[in-house]
Amino acid sequence: MKRVDHFCNDVLGRKSASGNPKCPTLQKLVLSCLCLTHRNADVKRSLSVNKKILTSERTLLSEKALNALRLTRDAVAQYGGNVTAATITKTMMKYVAESHHKYLKRLDEEKQETFLLKKAQLEQKRQKGIEMNAIQRNDD
Repeated sequence: MKRVDHFCNDVLGRKSASGNPKCPTLQKLVLSCLCLTHRNADVKRSLSVNKKILTSERTLLSEKALNALRLTRDAVAQYGGNVTAATITKTMMKYVAESHHKYLKRLDEEKQETFLLKKAQLEQKRQKGIEMNAIQRNDD
């Protein structure tokens, strides 16, 4: 009994007298089917990893944060799960420093956004109070 890949290679490798593949449509079909199976496995694996990363405490992660966690997980996996085996280079230190700077900048932007939101809410309350006072004066 022949292995499937050997059989496909044998059939799809056959050429006509002119050197063209004998079954170009079959070749495209088989290659498409093989690609779909492979892609599906990658997607399932990716979803499985996401499921492990997204715990009940991490449901509000941004896409950037999720990608960063996945990247970190993959990097740790390269060293067999032993993070201490990784060589720390100057380039790596530079990236960590840049990442921390971006994190601090994002925190500052979020604080600024919260401040502006609270300021707008206070202004709305103040405006509403002014309108209520005007209505009361008109009623008197």
